[in-house]
Amino acid sequence: MSPLAWQLPALTARRCLIHEPEVTPMFQNLPPDDSDYKKVIKSLHTKSVEATIQSYIPSKVLNSRPPEINPSESSLSRKERSRLAQLRSGYSPILQSYCYTIDNSVPDRCPLCNQTPHNTLHLFNCRANPTELNVNDLWTKPVQVAAFLKLDEPD
Repeated sequence: MSPLAWQLPALTARRCLIHEPEVTPMFQNLPPDDSDYKKVIKSLHTKSVEATIQSYIPSKVLNSRPPEINPSESSLSRKERSRLAQLRSGYSPILQSYCYTIDNSVPDRCPLCNQTPHNTLHLFNCRANPTELNVNDLWTKPVQVAAFLKLDEPD
């Protein structure tokens, strides 16, 4: 493919963006130089991502918008982070309620206290495994939750 073929889509996109009424005021120079164009694209992307995040439905687990995930989660293993993400969604093989939706022969009961339903909220309210942590801590204190739930142990 010729070098010109790679440049044509960008040039076409640039020309199209200049004529969008909400975008035109964002350009400092017309025609825009590369740096100006990149700033506008980044700004449009940021606004689009923010709008998308705002449009998300509330968390099934929290019944509200979830908080930001604490950066300390990056210190956890991939397995632990994956299990935390599953628990945040309510779709985790750790949860008997989830397993029950897949296989009706699996009882939706806590293996420790026999209460039902055995969902994410119950993990933090189980009388047989008390904790000061709460369901919000899946986002705000992921390292402590991973230790409490022993997410690094083999299946």
